[in-house]
Amino acid sequence: WTIFMVMKRYAEEPPARYFDGATVNGGFIAQNAVSGVGQATMYAGSFIVTGYGLPIGEYSVIRGTFNGASSSMSQSTRPEYTGSIGTAAAGVITIAAAGNNALTFNAQIDVAEVIVYSSAVSPANTSRIYDYLGQKYHLYQQIEVFFEGDSLTEGAYCSITPYPTLALAALGTA
Repeated sequence: WTIFMVMKRYAEEPPARYFDGATVNGGFIAQNAVSGVGQATMYAGSFIVTGYGLPIGEYSVIRGTFNGASSSMSQSTRPEYTGSIGTAAAGVITIAAAGNNALTFNAQIDVAEVIVYSSAVSPANTSRIYDYLGQKYHLYQQIEVFFEGDSLTEGAYCSITPYPTLALAALGTA
């Protein structure tokens, strides 16, 4: 299954569950302290650790695909992390807390939108969803560049497609 979540963090609060299953550790994405540094993690029996924290004070899209050995996680403009996270079933989704509502795992977040699919989402559709959410919540902006100065670029103009379409196309996954 796959979840897309548009959210804004308010504080560095590891450990904090952005969502969990119906019971604690039923399949979650969280901000955890790894070696003393807050990092986004995904779990369903084993962990994927991203190596980056989610931004504070701005909306971003976090995506998790819970698919056993082919699981993956990404956040807006950050690299995708993949791995085997296990097969713990979420069942029901608990937002901004652990599945058992333990106060120690509450997240200080605003959630703008949650989209859940019952299966993995193709790279092309993932790109479309990121673009849709990015435009809807003004997360990415169109950049226009005008080159001047030499015979190769004088007067040249290009419009750069916002991430993630450009990045996914460059990776051959669009």
